[in-house]
Amino acid sequence: MHNVMQFYSNGKFLLTGEYFVLKGALSLALPLTKGQTMFVSNTSKKRLLEWKAYDLNDQLWFTSDFDIETLQILACSHMETASILQDLLKSSTSINPAFLSDKNSVRVETKLTFPLEWGMGSSSTLITNLSEWAEINPFDLMKRSKSFLGSGYDLACAKSQRAIVYDNKESKASWREINFDVPFKDNLYFVYLGNKMSTKKAIEYYNTIDNPIKSISDISHITKEIISVKSLDQFEYLLKEHEKIVSKTLGIPMISESVFSDYKDGIVKSLGAWGGDFVMFTGNENTPNYLSEKGFKIVIPYSEIII
Repeated sequence: MHNVMQFYSNGKFLLTGEYFVLKGALSLALPLTKGQTMFVSNTSKKRLLEWKAYDLNDQLWFTSDFDIETLQILACSHMETASILQDLLKSSTSINPAFLSDKNSVRVETKLTFPLEWGMGSSSTLITNLSEWAEINPFDLMKRSKSFLGSGYDLACAKSQRAIVYDNKESKASWREINFDVPFKDNLYFVYLGNKMSTKKAIEYYNTIDNPIKSISDISHITKEIISVKSLDQFEYLLKEHEKIVSKTLGIPMISESVFSDYKDGIVKSLGAWGGDFVMFTGNENTPNYLSEKGFKIVIPYSEIII
């Protein structure tokens, strides 16, 4: 490949504020050591934008060819994915008409450093990488595209090197990086549940719910408390209160009651869409054994996955 441009974005976990972040609750999000890289190079093929997406094991999981001038889909391995990508590319050119205007043929190759099904931000890292290439604001791209809903906290995580406190009041994103350096990292584990959730469906469901302003305020208060917490006991107390608020608002039982009611060594905190990809456990050296016995084999220590 000649004159290769390279872009990289971090994946994310949302520790506090799931669902409520959409309505302006202050939320704590953690950028990950896993993410997605995008390589862009010129090719000699005529009028072609070639797109190839590779997974963690360098296996091609999606491919598509577009007409570089019209962005018409010429060939693809999966039409729904190609249509989403076409929407993002067209939105990018409408925000920045100079993007792709030279009509030179290009090859784009993307590579995930986490399994696709893990839900760590395959969409947000794509949007951020594409925005960097197109020299546009990723929040503008997310709003312009028809395919993505969300608060944008994941876009903020994509380029952050520390934890962020994120605020989406009146749909205006703002965030700041903080030093979230808790002394009990060794007691924290991220556990893959194996259920890929549709973020879009989760958001659509949440938007049908009447949101008590007090709940939004309570979640914001918990976030403020958590960012300066020093003891594991206080951390667990705050996260348990957070779970109760979300459970009551959504009318969904807490996962600590529905799946892990026999867990006694700590608490379980849902991350992102409830019932989905990952949860966080507080515990001790016995926690991975407990999870393994329950059939949950993917248990990642905090220090391995959080930047």
